[in-house]
Amino acid sequence: MTKHRYVLLASVGAAILATPAVAQDREPPAKAAQAPSDDQATEADSSKDIIVTGDRREQTLQNYAGTAAVLSPEQLSKVGINNIENLNDTLPGLRVQNFNGAVDIALRGIGTNQNTELGDPNVATHFDEVYIPRVQGLTNAYYDLKAVEVNFGPQGTLRGRNASGGSLNFISYAPELGKFKGQLEGGYGNFDQVSVKAILNVPFGDTLAVRLSGSFDKHSAYYRNVGRFPNVQAPYADDNRGIRGQILWEPSTSLSVLLAADYNTQASTGFNGSNFSIFLDPTIAGPSFTNAVNSVTNPRDVLTGPLGEQYGVDHIGYRARITYKTDGLFNVQYIGSHRDLRTRSDGTGPFSVAFPNFDEVLYGALSRGTGAERLDNYSQGLGRNGSFSDFHELRFFNDSEPFKYSLGGNYFNERQRTFVTSVSDYNAFFQGQEFNTRTRSETYAFYGDATYSITKKLRLTAGIRYTNDSKSRTGVISRLFFGGGAGDFNCCGYFRLGTPGFQFNTNRTLTSADINRDGILTPGEQLTFFLDGVRSFGARDTIPIAFGQAIAQLRANPALVSDPNFVIPAGPGCINSAFNPGYVCRPDGQFTYNFVANTVNDQAARISTNFVDWRVRGEYDLTDDNLVYALVSRGHKAASFNDNLGSLGPAPFFRPESVTLYEIGSKNEFKVFGRKATLNLSGFYNDYKDQQLTALLGVQSIIQQITGPNGQLVNVTGPQVLPNGFNQNQVVAFTYNAANSETYGIQGSGSIILPGKFKFGADFLWLEARVGNAQPVQDFRFQADVNGLDSVPRPIAGRRLPYSPRFQINASLAQVIPVGGPVKGLFDWLVSVSWRSSSFATIFNSQDFAFNNRETFPAGDPRAGQVRVTQPRESLNDRIPDYFLVNAAIGFSHGNLRLEAYANNLLDNTVAAGLLVNQFNNSRFFTNPRLYGTRIRVQF
Repeated sequence: MTKHRYVLLASVGAAILATPAVAQDREPPAKAAQAPSDDQATEADSSKDIIVTGDRREQTLQNYAGTAAVLSPEQLSKVGINNIENLNDTLPGLRVQNFNGAVDIALRGIGTNQNTELGDPNVATHFDEVYIPRVQGLTNAYYDLKAVEVNFGPQGTLRGRNASGGSLNFISYAPELGKFKGQLEGGYGNFDQVSVKAILNVPFGDTLAVRLSGSFDKHSAYYRNVGRFPNVQAPYADDNRGIRGQILWEPSTSLSVLLAADYNTQASTGFNGSNFSIFLDPTIAGPSFTNAVNSVTNPRDVLTGPLGEQYGVDHIGYRARITYKTDGLFNVQYIGSHRDLRTRSDGTGPFSVAFPNFDEVLYGALSRGTGAERLDNYSQGLGRNGSFSDFHELRFFNDSEPFKYSLGGNYFNERQRTFVTSVSDYNAFFQGQEFNTRTRSETYAFYGDATYSITKKLRLTAGIRYTNDSKSRTGVISRLFFGGGAGDFNCCGYFRLGTPGFQFNTNRTLTSADINRDGILTPGEQLTFFLDGVRSFGARDTIPIAFGQAIAQLRANPALVSDPNFVIPAGPGCINSAFNPGYVCRPDGQFTYNFVANTVNDQAARISTNFVDWRVRGEYDLTDDNLVYALVSRGHKAASFNDNLGSLGPAPFFRPESVTLYEIGSKNEFKVFGRKATLNLSGFYNDYKDQQLTALLGVQSIIQQITGPNGQLVNVTGPQVLPNGFNQNQVVAFTYNAANSETYGIQGSGSIILPGKFKFGADFLWLEARVGNAQPVQDFRFQADVNGLDSVPRPIAGRRLPYSPRFQINASLAQVIPVGGPVKGLFDWLVSVSWRSSSFATIFNSQDFAFNNRETFPAGDPRAGQVRVTQPRESLNDRIPDYFLVNAAIGFSHGNLRLEAYANNLLDNTVAAGLLVNQFNNSRFFTNPRLYGTRIRVQF
């Protein structure tokens, strides 16, 4: 055990009502018709208990022996936080980031950058105890919620797979028996934001109740399109709508039946961030990439092409919970759910951030003749994805002293349909790609967890869980490469594809390019497979012109499709492009030759693993208000596999991750000059084994990584033979177990009620998160087939984990002021501040290894022996500077009426909280701009 495992531990929570990491009662207090006295207000506020369910039973946060926090959606909405993505920066250690529609969640530096159908999260997300495999399905379900519970550290014993970093549980309000009540809320804010929320709870007798809730939230784009296509909508416009219905039946004190259904939909203009990649071109950026970036006055001013992006989500779910309680040690509960998530995307996002003189540089005299092609570029993509999951759990439990336990098993399966395709207009030798796969995941698990009270003050907990997890996939992945010869036979020529009138075929009839299944892809099969993916060509597409004669021959004589001797004839449609002045067509526009070199890989792989999660814990009550505890727990993130290397070639797998947590902590309540205060502290150490890392790597590098000492492929499933002729310079997304890492630190929270009905609260985290022992990994910031000198193994041992600020602080100050006179009520206000120290976006921590090592050009190069990089390349800087955000809110309550006003990001700080950095991409994802508005709410 290293010295870091002895760091003093703490358990944390947002222990105050008026902080962004806010907690609340199990039921919101009724609005008073008249203002209470100072003593009454203070006493009422002091009596509030924050409820957590980290042990699968309700208990107060101060009695929970672990690190947890409870975020109150009702309180967070006061400062304009009204969806899951905005939870970022509300709590130290919690990170929520939207990358192009995929929502990543991390706790204490443990997260993932693998959000495809083959990846899984490190933080398990649940909605009313049901596991949600794809978090983007919850982004528009943030209404009528009682709490968002955040549990830090491995939760595998009680929450299952993919909870190695922790878990989030979104808890909705259940129907209430015997109470007719409701609520109606309307709001308006900047960016034309309009919101409506409604809740209705209707009892039917004493044993049955129905609760209906709905939400509508719409706003215009946070970004502004300042380019040549003003009618194209900019990103970050959003339209969210949802409805939820629940029925609760309790015919006796023993039996409870809850049935629920919800439907949520989202329509937006995409979440692309700001694309700074254009400054990677030194003819545009000039001598300094950094100066070019800094010349941008507003990174939310962007330039689009003729197409914008549309992104949408449709998410429907059904849930049943049946609980039967006895008078003895035997209670049973069943939870079952089916969820249907579908996402869609069309078009393409902005191609660049706006910069000074962009019109002249991109379209005018300084464009070197490329402006017309930029204005007429119709590159685009389409996505139609689905996740269909079932969750079933049967649990026996007892919540009574002295022996509390949970014993059960659960079953989960997910069927994913992935269809993502794109075309590249005005491009040479790359015209698009397609991912068309079906993936199935299946998991069953058995667990037991028990807490025994040895004395009234001393309790011991032990738990164990066995999980069997499997995943399989079938389908095809293709990349389109069309070539054509210039007048001097130079390769490869520009083609038009995707122009107005072009349509993808989302219902393919061919699922493999090897049509006759002989293991050989002929030119005719490649062309036929491509044509099957096109419903209609655009009016100015040139591929059907250049390959028109070949297409006609294949349609006239289908036997030619699988004929290896079929030769594609040269056709017309050659284009002279200003982007490639060295390529000159024949005067008659005829290619000197044409060919197809598409890479079409059938996908078929399967993996099955099993693992054991466990925990042990001891806790002791020093007094009724002081608790100390120590715990050790382990959790796993599931294994999976990569794309097949070649058609049914090896599909290298990656092992499960594991995180073992060592934690000690203390929960404390006390009085300061007669005023209630809380202070919770914890120290933790996470031993992070077999960390999964996803990167864009060349196939040749992948083969080297998975090749054993005798040249045998290892760590793969499926056939072990790499297909002949497979392009080993091809670059693919590849996930592998790259390192063993560690995170450790101290986390704490505290609050105090001050005179004058003030309340101050603060949460903090000191976090060290770094790679431990690891072999050098390929520098995936560079593409292997383009820059082989830089795309080589580099050391990452000792590097800081991405997105893990060393210091994180949240603080708030709030006050409640009784108002007398003709209009009696309560006036309240709060101000909250969050601060994050600097961090890095990649595992390489901004290092330019070629510069640091004074690397020279190799022998055989005309510059052999010369230093390759004489100063650090500024485009590799992935450092996220420290930043702070301020939120504010005011409100007035009178009887059942409440008025609110809020400002989120009050100082309008522009913070790039997320970065994508590589040889061809520099995209930045900014925090929301200043958002402000008002709301009115009526309860009845």
